[in-house]
Amino acid sequence: MLTDEPFDRSRFARKRTETVHGLDLMVSSPEDTILQKLKWSDLTGGSEKQLVDALRMYEVQ
Repeated sequence: MLTDEPFDRSRFARKRTETVHGLDLMVSSPEDTILQKLKWSDLTGGSEKQLVDALRMYEVQ
């Protein structure tokens, strides 16, 4: 979701197009997604799912 926060504005400015099954999709960079998941984890009191997702994305990258 795009908010008025500076990080969100810069994250959306860096989005890129990926083609999946013939569809063009706009996606955030892996680095931005990891940072966002860490932020969501913090906002939800330490969501383990968000932390594990961020770790898995880091491992793949």
